Amino acid sequence: MQSNARTACVRVLSSLAVRKFVHLRRAVDLSLAALSLLVSAAARTAL
Repeated sequence: MQSNARTACVRVLSSLAVRKFVHLRRAVDLSLAALSLLVSAAARTAL
């Protein structure tokens, strides 16, 4: 019985970790996109 509870706990924690990783990856992608837009705007104003 202890093994089943542990397996269920690991499954839940794994799904939480995957979800957090997906959100973190999306935040990084959005930050990089914003940075590229900022660099592009700065380059246009410099010319």
